[in-house]
Amino acid sequence: MTGKNPSQNKGEGLRQLAEGKALSDIPAPDLEALSPEAAQQLFHELRVHQIELEMQNEELRRTHVELETSRERYFNLYDLAPVGYFTVSEKGLILEANLTGATLLGMPRNQLPKQPLSSFIFSDDQDVFYHNRRKLLETGESQACELRIVRRDGTLFWARLEATVVQDGENEAPACR
Repeated sequence: MTGKNPSQNKGEGLRQLAEGKALSDIPAPDLEALSPEAAQQLFHELRVHQIELEMQNEELRRTHVELETSRERYFNLYDLAPVGYFTVSEKGLILEANLTGATLLGMPRNQLPKQPLSSFIFSDDQDVFYHNRRKLLETGESQACELRIVRRDGTLFWARLEATVVQDGENEAPACR
């Protein structure tokens, strides 16, 4: 065992890559030809650059911690919510579902994307769902209705569907939540 942690190994690998790039990019100056003042100035510039990089690295680490905290908060708010959340495309396909939503439908979460949400709506309630979704997309105003949902095992349950329109971040297409 070497006693080195993975970040040390990664740092050494980066150092080797940087040294290889430094050797291939610009020829090293003849340091013996530099005056003591020029060598001192070069050393100062390198030290300042090193400190700048350390500060940038610390900022990246802080931002990474904030991002992880935000991701955990999102997970707790969305995935562990006690109600089912779905993001549905303009065409009615499930884009995303939280864990409760997948449980309500009796489906593994990873099998829900690209499934039409309408396939889980009881046949007698399809018109209610269709009109509700159409009005939502036409007006952009939040809509609500009650309808029956069909689980994967065929059992039914009543659900209150509350929907809003959002812009899908990737292509700015409207989506429903």
